[in-house]
Amino acid sequence: MCQTVDIAVSASAFVLTGDSAHCGNDRDKIKALIVEKGGRYTTAVSGKTNCLVLGSQGGFGKKKVEKVQELQKKGKNIKIITESDFF
Repeated sequence: MCQTVDIAVSASAFVLTGDSAHCGNDRDKIKALIVEKGGRYTTAVSGKTNCLVLGSQGGFGKKKVEKVQELQKKGKNIKIITESDFF
């Protein structure tokens, strides 16, 4: 079953990276869950990103992680969480 818990999704912007063990690794299904809960899904990290979700099956983008870390150093409050924390 695909269901988000524990993370405030409403009014937050999410970027996914890597391969997911949830929802059959179907990003469209994960995106739909985010939107259904009032969040926003984007494909690129920016200053408007609230959370980067790292896929538990690996393959996540090093550049996305580095971009978040760069923005964090500039004072942006962007969380990097694991897929299991998101679901």
